[in-house]
Amino acid sequence: MILLQILSIMGLILTNLATRPSEWSNVQVSSFYSNSRDRQISFAIYTPPGYESGNQHYPVLYFLHGVGSGYQLYWAAISEAIPEANGDAGAWLNQLISTGQIPPMIIVTPDDTDGSWGEINETMITQELVAHVDSNWRTIPQRYGRAIEGFSMGAIGASRYAARNSTLYCSTIIMSIPGTEPQIIYWKDNYENIVTNHLMTRVIVGEEDGCCYDSTVQFHNDLADIEIFHEFEIYPSIIHYFGDLYEQSGIEGLQFHSDCFRGASPPPRDLNNAHLPILLKPFQPK
Repeated sequence: MILLQILSIMGLILTNLATRPSEWSNVQVSSFYSNSRDRQISFAIYTPPGYESGNQHYPVLYFLHGVGSGYQLYWAAISEAIPEANGDAGAWLNQLISTGQIPPMIIVTPDDTDGSWGEINETMITQELVAHVDSNWRTIPQRYGRAIEGFSMGAIGASRYAARNSTLYCSTIIMSIPGTEPQIIYWKDNYENIVTNHLMTRVIVGEEDGCCYDSTVQFHNDLADIEIFHEFEIYPSIIHYFGDLYEQSGIEGLQFHSDCFRGASPPPRDLNNAHLPILLKPFQPK
């Protein structure tokens, strides 16, 4: 007993699931140790209704937050900006699932540790976090059970990590991507894998986004130039605020990922294969 206490104090014995409730329904806060970052990484995780009482396995959506925020952004912004959420992002997701608008899924929102979702956090997100979640929750541990998206700085990660790891994720949504890093290079360098693996890609931005409108349009044009098929959407009157953008685009985005998740199980009979068509929507200038 004394030895166990000493090892615990030294951090050599860690519980698999040290979680605590959050202020949002079905959302818990947890952390894991990242070897690549040499520190604990906090994250929030949503599990769908019925998770605790059943044995079903679920697809996972990973969301990367923007600069100056943290793992709480997704939940706080939805709770604040979407009227139907009534201040509770988890309850809103529960309602979408119960009404059949989206299928049950797990959503994970990790913290970055240094204001960047670039190379420095790639191993942590694409290897360590995925392995931790797959080991401790009932996930579908295949690419057709895994998606990634991000807003602003998080869009940089959602773009880079998806393009470089299309065997890991089946879909990505890139929201309001800044022009601080030439993202298209990762799509050019990994073009064959992206096309072969049918990485479903969606790019969106608010029409009044003073930060990232021009850079997001440029990224869309760059993808079109190298013939990466993707959805592209501009949302009128939306500034650079995740809550407002998600209030307009969130359900459509969750349904986009859900089309990808269909490949995690046999596709419906009315589909010829597991890949739903991906549209390249033409850009309409302001």
